[in-house]
This record gives sequence, C-alpha cells and structure tokens, in this order.
Amino acid sequence: MLDRYAKSRSWTVKEAVREDQASFGKIRRLCEKGLLYDALQSAEALQQQEGRRVSRDDLYWLLQACSEYPNLEAACRIRALIEACGLYSASVLGDHLIRLFTSCGSLEDARNVFAKVQKPSVFTWNAIISAHAQSCEPLSGLLCYNDMQCQGVRPNRVTFLAILRACGTIRSLSCIRQAQDNIISEGLDSDVIVANALIDTYAKCGSLHEARCIFDTLQSCRDVVSWSSMISGYVQHGYGLDALFLFEDMQENGVQPANMIYSSILKACGSIGDIQKGREIHYEISILGLISDLVIGNTLIDMYVKCGKVKEARFVFDCLPSHDEVLWGTMIAGYALNGYGFPALELFGEMQRKNVKADRATYLCVLRSCALVGALQEGRLAHQQLTEDHVDVEIFVKNALIDMYAHCTSVADAFQVFNTLHNPDLASWGAIMWGYASCGQGLQVEKSLRQMQQQGLDPDGITFMSILSAYSHAGLLNEGCHYFKCMTEFYNVTPSIEHYNCMIDLLCRAGCLDEAQNLLASIPNSSSIIGLTSLYTGNKVYKSEEGKSLKHLFDGEDSMVKKIKI
Repeated sequence: MLDRYAKSRSWTVKEAVREDQASFGKIRRLCEKGLLYDALQSAEALQQQEGRRVSRDDLYWLLQACSEYPNLEAACRIRALIEACGLYSASVLGDHLIRLFTSCGSLEDARNVFAKVQKPSVFTWNAIISAHAQSCEPLSGLLCYNDMQCQGVRPNRVTFLAILRACGTIRSLSCIRQAQDNIISEGLDSDVIVANALIDTYAKCGSLHEARCIFDTLQSCRDVVSWSSMISGYVQHGYGLDALFLFEDMQENGVQPANMIYSSILKACGSIGDIQKGREIHYEISILGLISDLVIGNTLIDMYVKCGKVKEARFVFDCLPSHDEVLWGTMIAGYALNGYGFPALELFGEMQRKNVKADRATYLCVLRSCALVGALQEGRLAHQQLTEDHVDVEIFVKNALIDMYAHCTSVADAFQVFNTLHNPDLASWGAIMWGYASCGQGLQVEKSLRQMQQQGLDPDGITFMSILSAYSHAGLLNEGCHYFKCMTEFYNVTPSIEHYNCMIDLLCRAGCLDEAQNLLASIPNSSSIIGLTSLYTGNKVYKSEEGKSLKHLFDGEDSMVKKIKI
C-alpha cells in the first residue's frame, strides 16, 4: 500500500515548499505513538495558518492511526482536513477514507466519499464494494460491482472476495454461480484464496456438492483453509460423518489441522454422538497443548455434553486455566439439558460469586433447571437478576419464566408474566395451561383454550402434551382422559407416542391397569418402552396378579422390550 501511495505522489516542488517545514514529521510521530487527537489538533492548527497546509503524507498517517481505533468523530475531522487541502477526490486517500468510514459503521459517509472520487481505480471500487458487503446492504455491493464492470474496470482478487462475501450474506446461489463464471473468465479460478472463498460461500449457502467440486479440483493446491472450509461446511449442515471422513483424509495427506478444524471436528463428534472419536481428538489436542484455547475448550465441553458425558465435560471445565462467560454458559447448559438441575444451579451460583455476567442463553438454562427441580426461590432470584442485568427479555425468555413458575406450582407468578405478553404464542399458552392443569384448575385450562382460539391459534400436539403431562403429574385421571379424547374429536390432533405414554402413566398411577394395558395395545404401528415400564411399575405397586403375566415383556431373549426402538 505504501508503494502504491508513493507512486501516486504527483504534487510539484512549488506545492511542497508551501508545506510547513517546522512541523515536518511531527504529525507522523504523534500518530506512531497512538496520540491521534494530539496529531489531529496539530494538523488542524497547521491548516488554519495562512499559506500552509497538511501534507499528503501526514493525512495518510492520520488515516492509518484512526483505522487502528475507528472513531467516527475523528474520521469526520480527517475528512474535513482532506477536503480543505483540495485532495478530497484523490483516489488513494479516498480508498482509505472509505475503509475508515466502513470501520466506523457509517456506510452513508463511505458512499459520499466514493461519489466525489474522480475516476475511481479498482482499489476504490473494492473499498466501496467491501463497505456494502460488510454492512446490511450486500445487494448494493453487487450493484456497485455491475457499475464497475460497466465502466471497464477489471476486477481483481480482492473484488471477488468482497463479492462472494455479499453473495453469502444474501444466500443467493445464482449470484455465487455468476461470480464463479466471472472468476473463471478472469483466470482466478486457480487462485487458492479465491477458491477457498468459493468453497466457504457455497458451503454456507448449503450447496455442499458445488463446494466439494471446487475443493476436489484444487488437489495439490489445497491449504489448511481449504480443508477447514469444507469440513466446517459439512458440520454446519449436519453432515458430521462426512466431516470426520474428510478430517481423516486431511491427516493422511499430512496437513496439520488448525484450531478451527479441531473445533469443527469436535462439533461433528457431538452431533453424531461419536464419543470414541471425540476422546481421540481430546487426547490429540492435549498432546499439542491446545486444551487451554477457550474456543476449543468450549467445543470440547459441548461435545461431551451432547454425548451425555456430563462428568467428563465438568472435568474439562475444571482443568481449563480460565473461564469466560461462554464456558460457564456451556457447562450450565450441559447440566440443564441432561436433567441435572441442582448442579446447574450450583454452578450458576459459583459463576455469580465470581462476578461473571450471564447472557440470555445461560439464564434460559438456569430457568429450565429451576423448573426441573422445582426451585422457586432460585427461579425468582434469576428473574430478578435478569431484570437487573438488563437482559433483552424476548418472548422465549418470558415463556421460560412462565414455564419455570408453572413447574414450581406458582401459577400466580406465571400468570403475572403471561399478562405482560402482547401476543402470546403456542408455547406461552402451553406453559400457562401446564400450570393450571398441574394445580387442578380445569376451568382455567378450558378458558385458556378458548382464548387461544379466539386469537387465531389452534392447539397442537405440544399444547396437549403440556396439558396431559400436567394432569399426569397431578394424578387427575378424569381431566386427563377428557382432554385425551378432545384431542381427536374436537381439535383434530392425532395422538403421538408421547401422548399415549403420558396417558398410560396416568392410568397406571390411578390403578387402572387393565385400561392402561388396553391403551398400550391400541397404539398404532408402535410399541413403547416407556408405556411398558409404566405398566409394569403399576402392576408392582398395586400388587396385581397381572404383573406376573407381564414379566415376559421384559425377561428372556424374545422379550418385547428387546424389539422396541426407544
């Protein structure tokens, strides 16, 4: 960049003489020391003196200094200096100024600068295209690219990197394919950096086949970024096994994985539940000394959690030298998602004692844990902390609060939160009805169903699952049977295996073992291990003679349990 700038210098000796000799190098020295505002004051003072002006060199150093710590106010002051020097339309300074305003988040200012640049070069076009690609207007970046072509300016590598970023943002495969055609026509398809960007963009947009085709054409030109882009693409779209196969190919090719690849492979292991491979990767990164990397450590914990190995996840958590809010949240989520409510709450308490601020996702897991164990006091404290931390409480957070209060049998608190919702969704209604049903308030359940329908929402299977689970939990047989019947007769909801299991459990709790066995036998095209377990437990509890006849369902090589898919 400095070489290009040096070549662009075209001012005359006469102009150079007018520059202030006494201040030569002062602005640069201040910029190099990071004293941007002192440098700006010095430049502005010089500019106000008659017959003197800031040099292009100094303007360049001001732009460089400001770009290290982007600040819109400082950027505007630098623009004013450039304009006062009559250099506003200079291409090189314009490039830097566009990038600076982009870094400051002011796309409008970047556009204004571009509009005043006379005969923009490919570098200037790259700057404005990148500005749009990085902003919320990537489509405008593609339009700028079209304008650039119309003016006969040939794109280069940087142009296509910006274009592909814009294409990836708008998720347009047709735009990516058109960009690929242009890349080929410019002879840049063999450029590994451009090819990697194509792989990454196709993968992010879900076209893994096209991404893999480009990856395969690279062959000997592949670098670690090529492998990383393809592997992360597989993981992102749920092809964990393909990611593992590609990882093995990479190792066979003698490519040393980057940290990001290890992180992707751990995600793949978690997604397919391959605990053995996950442990192998754990051992490998331990040997390489990468275990202290917070991103890898977090992904490792998440992998163990998803494989149901919470103790191993906690071991990794305790071994890490430091913990950020993401690590705390991942471990708390691991406990909550695996049903360990009390350990989750204990860890959350430790997190607060260490003054680590929880994010919204962590609070959701804490509320779930409170609901699991019926910890009303801890739930209220979490609710209060949410408010004090000014966490953005969207509808799903309020739904979690309603669900927590309902499971803690504090229907009044649940209803109070419910009343703050302007447009409750199905999850909101399901949570409040669970609370009513678990407390035996059948009339309130009926009323809520009517109100929900009046708002244009029809109850679905999840809604009825909430109602039936609550009645089963409370042992209210008549109410549960009523709503199980209403599902099909009035609401056209076909019972799932979960609904049947819930009713079998309710019948067994009430001692209606014959009815439970008949219902189990009536399940269409399926059998349920949960239903069988409830029935067998019910027979044991009520000491029914039928319990002996049910032993064949659990014992022996031909047992029904061994034929059931859980």
